[in-house]
Amino acid sequence: ACCRFLLEAGSKGEQCQEIVVDAPFRIANACPCNIYCTLGQAKVKRIGDESSSCSATALLRVLDGAGGVWEVPPEASADIYPLRPDKENQVSWDIGEGQRRKVNCKSGADRLLVRRRGNQITWTFQKVEALDAEMPPFRLSPQEERCIFDLHVDGLMFSIALQEQHSRVQTSWSTPLPALVPPLAATTAGVRPKWDDDHVDLRVAWQPGQRTVIFAKHWFADATGLGVGLSQSYKQRRLPCFGNDISLFGEVHGENPQVYLQLPGDQRKAEVPIPVLGGSSRVELSPVHSCALMAELVASASTFGISCRLLTAVPGVMVFSNVAGCEVGFRQQGCRSVVWLGCGDSSHFIWDRADRPKRIEVAVREGKADQRTDVIWSTPREIAERGIGAFPLIFSQNLLEQRLICVQVDQSGELFTVTAAGEAHCHQL
Repeated sequence: ACCRFLLEAGSKGEQCQEIVVDAPFRIANACPCNIYCTLGQAKVKRIGDESSSCSATALLRVLDGAGGVWEVPPEASADIYPLRPDKENQVSWDIGEGQRRKVNCKSGADRLLVRRRGNQITWTFQKVEALDAEMPPFRLSPQEERCIFDLHVDGLMFSIALQEQHSRVQTSWSTPLPALVPPLAATTAGVRPKWDDDHVDLRVAWQPGQRTVIFAKHWFADATGLGVGLSQSYKQRRLPCFGNDISLFGEVHGENPQVYLQLPGDQRKAEVPIPVLGGSSRVELSPVHSCALMAELVASASTFGISCRLLTAVPGVMVFSNVAGCEVGFRQQGCRSVVWLGCGDSSHFIWDRADRPKRIEVAVREGKADQRTDVIWSTPREIAERGIGAFPLIFSQNLLEQRLICVQVDQSGELFTVTAAGEAHCHQL
């Protein structure tokens, strides 16, 4: 096997010259899960030809329908892929005189070979059917970039697949895409490996420096501890996870895009608007399960500079304890279920009953060994915007001692937090 390099020479003074050695092609994974790749040449089916004419000396420009422009000089050829005909199933082209012309695309074609001989243009429409692999499939870990040295990049294409996290079942291999494209071609394209009876919506970005990046526009993570799943429509099944308990999906459309959240084993789905970046949307998954959907950008350093958005389902209410020397309990008003926390602990809080007020009571006990059921519960506090504030509570531990704690109710977007702190915080009020 031979290795191929991309050499760039630049002046570095009169005495020496700088030589930069780089791979002719690099492929990178900007997804939070493993991606499996295979490289090779595409197997294509010829569908049919069309012909046109233009000035033999003009520069031919062909639009690929995805925002890219492919230039074909005189007596040259270009292999345009992927091709996206317009709604009339036509491909647009011009020779720089301002007048755009069109050629009829053959049905089913997604690849176009353009050849120029004198003033004649031959349009050969093709369909990419499979990939003839030239090397064994390999795995790209999250944030991994791999240099490819031992394959010709001319005509080189790639396909990808993913493996479902729990079942270990793999998606189909995606329709092949070119490893590299010309500078004026479209910079991104969709890639959709098939999963069960649906597809996984990923994208590919062709970046400067011979780098091709695979990414997902949207990520979804469940941080509620409830196993919440997401779907993009009411009829669609919840999206699978392909690694790190994160689901992937593509673009969202419309003025007020929304998704659907669902508890495991529950047929009901809750519609929730996708929040703006840095914002959150409240959603009731059931009469006792409140949560919030938060939106934030993924750090661009981990996605090779590509903008990706993370949606996270978080509990509607979180409880914290920063009280030393005892455990603090939280429960819904008049209910039996209690969340006990030691100092420095936290937990999501789920309402126990839908027919009881959504207020929280607080109690203390002296360590885990004390399992008394006769603890004294505080006055209930409403968990709502009008209930925000800090409230000192005094608990009698015995006839001679009392414990003072401060309960703080805060709100960040649609997330409420209830924090029990030591008496020092009460003194600072």
